[in-house]
Amino acid sequence: MAGRKGKIVPGVATVSSAGTAVQLSSTDYRASGITIKAARANTNAIYIGDSTVDDDTGKLFPDQSITFSFNPSHDISAIYVDADTNGNKAEFWVVI
Repeated sequence: MAGRKGKIVPGVATVSSAGTAVQLSSTDYRASGITIKAARANTNAIYIGDSTVDDDTGKLFPDQSITFSFNPSHDISAIYVDADTNGNKAEFWVVI
């Protein structure tokens, strides 16, 4: 991914169907860090993990967040999100 080092790129992933994991981002961001936040308007928890994410992993309730730092940089397209409720969202900010 072309871009300046230290640039912050925001994004949103929407889980259309609860119980079906979606990629946080399909863009190949080589990230040095990322913050993921469960949208304030969500009605239940979201879950962060790999492609097998389910309700046993990485639970975030509405308005909670988690931050990861990577060294070396990490491809965030390997991060997935799932939700308890259709339409819940994960907001994210990537440092590239």
